[in-house]
Amino acid sequence: MCIDILGHYGSSDPLLAAPIRYDGAIREVVIVQELDLTRLRSYEMNMMQLVLDWAGTRIEKARAMELMLTQHEFVEGTQIYQMAGFDEKVKLQAARHEQYDQPYSTVALRVDHVNLSLIEMELILRQSMREIDVIGYDAESETLHFLLPGTPQEFADRFKERMEQTFLLWLYCRLVLHFGLNDCGRSVFTT
Repeated sequence: MCIDILGHYGSSDPLLAAPIRYDGAIREVVIVQELDLTRLRSYEMNMMQLVLDWAGTRIEKARAMELMLTQHEFVEGTQIYQMAGFDEKVKLQAARHEQYDQPYSTVALRVDHVNLSLIEMELILRQSMREIDVIGYDAESETLHFLLPGTPQEFADRFKERMEQTFLLWLYCRLVLHFGLNDCGRSVFTT
């Protein structure tokens, strides 16, 4: 049995994709490229399930430990990296790309015109992001930087547009609630 958990699958389609769950959701997937189906029994399937459960527990604990060890790299009160920590994450992705040909992309979004705290921005943006996406903040240029593991650069513009639209929609809803207007500009309270 050949299991490749590093995302380097070759050109053939996988025979089996096995989920790794933690925090109540599928977070990773193990790809099985080759499998002798004539030798597959319930014992082997049960062993694979044990390995997947164990891997999920290990990944969950590793992420909790990483969060604890990197807390000083975040902007206070957020899960947004200061630029030094963000740049280290980008270097790590570049190494993965070099070694395993795993795509990644980065996006920059100026937020000097957004009248929100970083905590508010993060709460708004995280709803439209994957859990594996990383945010960094450059305080000098008032720019949010996004690291998108597994996303080729040609799809990064779509991500940036989605983040801009998320801000616009949020600001629009804020105005609607503030002025008590529906989307046609008329008062919601008139009959």
